[in-house]
Amino acid sequence: MRRWVAGVPMPRPRSHFDPARRGLLRGAAALGLGSILGPLWARYTEASRMTSESEHSASQHGDHAASESMAGHAPFRLDFRVRGGSLMATVVETDSTLVEIHEWMTWLRVRSDLGLAMMILGRHNGDLQGRPVGLFSTRLDAEETETLRDLMESIDWDHLPPPAGGDAMGSHLEIDYARGDTRIQRQFNARNREFIAAIESLMDPVNARLGQMLAAPSNALTAVAAARVDARDPALVHLEFELRNDGSAAVVIVDPRLPGANGKPRGRLMVTKLSQDSRPPAWTPIDLPTLTERQPEPVTLTAGAKLVIPVSWRSPQPGTYYLRADWLDYVGVTPAEGYASVMPLPADFDAGHAGDIGAYAVRGAAFSSAVPFQLAEGSVP
Repeated sequence: MRRWVAGVPMPRPRSHFDPARRGLLRGAAALGLGSILGPLWARYTEASRMTSESEHSASQHGDHAASESMAGHAPFRLDFRVRGGSLMATVVETDSTLVEIHEWMTWLRVRSDLGLAMMILGRHNGDLQGRPVGLFSTRLDAEETETLRDLMESIDWDHLPPPAGGDAMGSHLEIDYARGDTRIQRQFNARNREFIAAIESLMDPVNARLGQMLAAPSNALTAVAAARVDARDPALVHLEFELRNDGSAAVVIVDPRLPGANGKPRGRLMVTKLSQDSRPPAWTPIDLPTLTERQPEPVTLTAGAKLVIPVSWRSPQPGTYYLRADWLDYVGVTPAEGYASVMPLPADFDAGHAGDIGAYAVRGAAFSSAVPFQLAEGSVP
């Protein structure tokens, strides 16, 4: 029951921040992933977080496994992946497994025996601002897993319209489902509309689950920018580049002041001056200060912790400015004992899930909301 269709993911244009509209993106780019995930973002709250390791407990594992056993069903594992843009890195896990990291990547895995879903989101489509990236996790009850199993196996996969055509700019999607002797694997393009319409009964609940999981960051990183004009020297602005762990468990990153393997900065501030020009604003990069240490240890941020890097900047002229923090690191820390795998939820049914996965290495890109600051006339010589 296999049908493989080659997908050709291509680089995507960045959406631009329009400072004249107070931080709104200038339109959402129709880039394929958006046509699948749609506007699923829900502003997360403290109550929506996974706040207890008991949610991963062995007793809950047993409840789901017992429920499936009593119903005569073997457990299932479902992987749903969306990738687009360039291949940015290949991570070699501690067990020598190779994992490709793409410019835009979403990876959902569901284990029915554990009643658990985990999702990796490395970069938001359209480069949405102020949104966390990393690992998201949520519980599934027995009814949800049974419904998902029935939906997967009720589709006549051998007689679907072929996922032909598509769009080179569209994202590449993969479904991989395993239960007992049943194996369903499909690859298709986000613009294979006829094929996607034929599996709509499955895609709708999967999309809904992805949207709900955005409200449940487990190990996730958010970029934040801040600006304060010096009270005694009004031409001097104190800027801050901040990375904040908005999840419920630890994350680990390379210090953003260290350049990446390609020599480009992992983190930087971007500033632009408000103008009446209808063209996208021109952002000027402001480099973070150089580290004095030769090889610092990876930075671990516990839940709610943040890394703040101050930067001083002197404005060339008065006016209204906007500041943004960009973080891009697709390579991340070198996999090692004590760090979670790229996908911490094992595919093997013989492998349980102990709850505490250790520090999770976030890889991808995050962009802060743009914050305004004002330099009054006469403040700059």
